[in-house]
Amino acid sequence: MSLRERIENNVTLFMVSIAVPSFLAGMAVDQWAKSVSTTPPPQAACKTEEWQELARNSDWAPVAQCPAFPLKLQITSPGSEATFQRSISNPSWVDMPFVLSASRKPPVGTALGFVVRPQNAPNYFIVFPVLDKISDTTTYRASHLSLPVSITPNTRYEVRGVFVNQEQTLGDRFTSLAQILAADPSVILTEPITVVSEN
Repeated sequence: MSLRERIENNVTLFMVSIAVPSFLAGMAVDQWAKSVSTTPPPQAACKTEEWQELARNSDWAPVAQCPAFPLKLQITSPGSEATFQRSISNPSWVDMPFVLSASRKPPVGTALGFVVRPQNAPNYFIVFPVLDKISDTTTYRASHLSLPVSITPNTRYEVRGVFVNQEQTLGDRFTSLAQILAADPSVILTEPITVVSEN
């Protein structure tokens, strides 16, 4: 009697010899099907810092345009405590040039301006003067600031640069910086400088 005949005559051995390879083949097919058809489990949303780091490291956008680098502003001129003469012909002008530097080019349609508060005054005044862009830079220059009140002699004026997505979302005066920031979530303010009017 050959081995084949012995296996065929022994029902248990015959069934095992068919079942084991079938089982192994079935497991292999099942594993393959799972690897092809399943999607990875959803992951928790990444923290802002993580996507910013990923954006920087992956060069998703030029650094100057990357949203991971928020716009930063700075008044580069005049220096703090600079003095200016009151203009006789324009008594509401802070008659000196102001230069505002941005860390990257502001998006089209947004506005750059200044927040000015006279010493001991209840209001912060917001002005959006005509700004000249200094070519091939992200620096902007205003020849003067025109306030809605007259300049008083020997007075200190706190000045900050301001960025906002739409100029129309801000009025021309507020009683606190917190009100300005609350008026539009896109508002960015610079650190203040002080200029002083002379006699």
